[in-house]
Amino acid sequence: MSISASPHFLQFKLRIKGEKTKKDILSIYIWYSDNSTVANNTCSNNIHGIYLYFSGSSIVTYNICNNNSDGIYLLSSDFCVVTYNLLQENKSYGIVLSDSDNCTIHRKPL
Repeated sequence: MSISASPHFLQFKLRIKGEKTKKDILSIYIWYSDNSTVANNTCSNNIHGIYLYFSGSSIVTYNICNNNSDGIYLLSSDFCVVTYNLLQENKSYGIVLSDSDNCTIHRKPL
């Protein structure tokens, strides 16, 4: 799934809930969409399970990302909240923050 807004609409609010994706390069890919919410999704066997690009102030919560190269990847996405996601058996990293400042990360409670 790939969703984007042009750079002129950075206040576009997006919600993705309940998607199940398998065997894609990018399972959920959001770019240039500030204030988005990605919640309650399952992403398996992808390169990136959830990928945000220039999508600041977004929330990524209660997702399951397993058997990907990277579970959640934020690139140039400042002030995001990544909380209560189950990330397991990802080959490289569970969460990658690249040029993403002032983000908050909480692990899934046991």
